[in-house]
Parts: sequence; structure tokens; C-alpha cells
Amino acid sequence: MRRRRLASELRRLREESGLTAEAVAERLEYDQSWVSRIESGRRGIRPNDLKALLDVNEVFGQAREDLLQLARQARQRGWWHSYGDVIPEWFQVFVGLEAEAAQLRSYDPELIPGLLQTPDYYRSYLLVAPMTSKPEKVDRKIELRSQLGRILPWTAAS
Repeated sequence: MRRRRLASELRRLREESGLTAEAVAERLEYDQSWVSRIESGRRGIRPNDLKALLDVNEVFGQAREDLLQLARQARQRGWWHSYGDVIPEWFQVFVGLEAEAAQLRSYDPELIPGLLQTPDYYRSYLLVAPMTSKPEKVDRKIELRSQLGRILPWTAAS
């Protein structure tokens, strides 16, 4: 998620500076597809390459430091990767989005939103859900949900 956020910010900065991806690639003596992969988040970026991109886009001061810090964070695996045994790989992107979210809006008249579920509620749901979990995975999924809930101050104690 952080890599995607960094990619989005780099694309925004380039566009604000009035440069095309082709112009940036030419100045850096890289292939245009490299710029495209960086700005789409499909490829990570090395610190020296990021500094060069920031120079081309004339990003200095605190904004530069913030982006360098974001790039360092983007290279780290999210805490949820240790739950790979209970989170399918395709779903990890959603857990990452939720973990990075600053705001969540949800409407579901039949189910309490995941971050608001108590461990007992979630256990009951898992045991009767149509695509029910294996009983030995239920506690691990509850532990994962509890980790997600820590981002909400009022759920930290539950």
C-alpha cells in the first residue's frame, strides 16, 4: 500500500511540474517503461533512483524527507504477512488497505463491520459462515482481526 501511495505521489509531482514520463525518463537516462512501472506501483524504487526523481521534479525540504521515509516504509512487509496461513494472498491487499486507512465508511444491514466485531461475534460468524473456516484456523483469524482492531482506539482493550 505504501508503494502504491508513493507511486501516486510521484506521478502527481511529475504532472504538477509539467513533465511527461518520457521527459523524466530522458533526463534520468532510463527507459520510459521504468517511469511507468514506478508510477503505477508495479515496481519498487531504490533510494538513489528516488532521489534522482525528486531532483528532476524539484522536490526539496520536508516533502522530500517525507517521500524518502515513505519509500523506506514501502520496502518493509506489513505486519499482516505473518498471518499468511489464514489470509489468502489475494486478500492481503485489502488487509493492507484497511491497515493504512485513516477513515472507513461502511453500510451493511446484516453484518457488523469487521473492525467493530468483538472476538465472540466473529467466532460465531466464522463457525456458521457459508465458506466456514477450518476449526483450527478460527482462533488465528480472531487474532488477526484483533490486530486490525488496534487501529481503533476504542477497540484496543477488547
